[in-house]
Amino acid sequence: PMKPDPFYATDLRTDLPTLAERLQQAGYQTASFSGNRLIGPNFNMVRGFETAEFLDDDSKVIRRAQEYLEQKGSKPLFLFINLMSAHTPWFRNPIDWVMQHAESLTPETAPDWVRPHLLPKGIGLHPFHPYMKESLVFHYISGKKDIPESGFTLIRDLYDGELRRSDEHLGMLLSSWPDQNSVVAVTSDHGEYLGEHRLLEHGRTLYPEVLHVPLAIKAPNLPSKRVIDAPVPMHWLHDEILMQAGIPAENSLFKPPTAVYAAAYIDDYWAKHLGHPFDKGYRLKRENEVIHLMDSQYTCTRYILKERYLLDPSSDNCTDSTKEELAKLFSQSQSGATVQPDIETLEMLKKLGYVGENE
Repeated sequence: PMKPDPFYATDLRTDLPTLAERLQQAGYQTASFSGNRLIGPNFNMVRGFETAEFLDDDSKVIRRAQEYLEQKGSKPLFLFINLMSAHTPWFRNPIDWVMQHAESLTPETAPDWVRPHLLPKGIGLHPFHPYMKESLVFHYISGKKDIPESGFTLIRDLYDGELRRSDEHLGMLLSSWPDQNSVVAVTSDHGEYLGEHRLLEHGRTLYPEVLHVPLAIKAPNLPSKRVIDAPVPMHWLHDEILMQAGIPAENSLFKPPTAVYAAAYIDDYWAKHLGHPFDKGYRLKRENEVIHLMDSQYTCTRYILKERYLLDPSSDNCTDSTKEELAKLFSQSQSGATVQPDIETLEMLKKLGYVGENE
C-alpha cells in the first residue's frame, strides 16, 4: 500500500525464495535489466539477481542486455527484461498511425484539451505529470474535463505506437539470443484504461481491462500455437519457468485453476484527490465467466463477464461462502518493513503518478 509519507512500500518476505534465487541455486547466471525504477537496485524485487540495473530508456535496456549476452559465460542464464514503453508518457513514435496526429501534438496547433499535457516540443503526451498545471487523468476521471472521441483515437494510436516500440525491442533482444533451446516468456504486469469506465491509467480498480493481459511462452518441449482460453494467475508463470528449467514446482500454466484472484489496494493520494472508487481496496474472485468483487467495506457484487470485457451485474448476490473467502483476503493481508527509495527515485515516481506530495 502507498501512503502519503509520500511513498510507502513493503519489503519482500524473507522466508520465500524469489524465482531468481531458485534459479541461481540451480546454477544459473541471473541478470535483470529494467526500464522501471521499481525493478531496480533501490528495491528488493531484484533479490537473487547477480546483476541488476535500471536504465532510463527501453533502447538502453536492450543495448545493455545485448552487451551482456555477448559476454555471458558457459552457465545457463536467467535473463529478466522490463520494458516501459507502453507506460505513460506516450511519445510520438515515427509510425504512420501516430504521425497522422502531428498537428494535434504540435503546441501551436494542438486542441485545447491536449495543450496542457504536451511534453516539450510536442514529443509526446503526458496525461499524469504532477509538475504540469493539471493532470488529465485526475481531471477526466473527476468529470472536470472531457475528451472528445477524436481525442480517444489520438490516445489509443499513441498507446499502440508505444506497444509497437516494445515489440521492436523484443525482436531485437530475441535476435541476439538465437538459442533454440531457450525458454521465452512474454507478459505484462497490467493493462491500461483508455477511457473505459471513465478511467485513464491503470491500477487501483479491478476491471478486466487492467487484469486481462497477454501471456505467451515458448519452450522446446511445448507444442506450437496452442492457445489456452481459461485465465491463469500471473504468479503461476513463476512455477512454469521452474518446471521448464527442470526444477520441481506445483502449478503449471497448462492446467488452469478453477478460480483466479486479484487485489487492489487503497492509494491515499488518489483517494484524497478523487474519492470514490479509489477510497476503498478491492478483492476479486473469478470462476469461468462469473466474477465476485468485494470492497474493503465488505460490500460484494456478483458480475457476469460478457464477451471480452463487458461486466453485467448479476441479479444474484454473492454467496455467504464467497463473502467469507474474499473477506479473508482482506483480513490476512500483511505488510512488512518499510522500504524508502532515494530522492532521485522518488522524483521519478512522482512523474509517473505513483507518488503524491508529502502533505
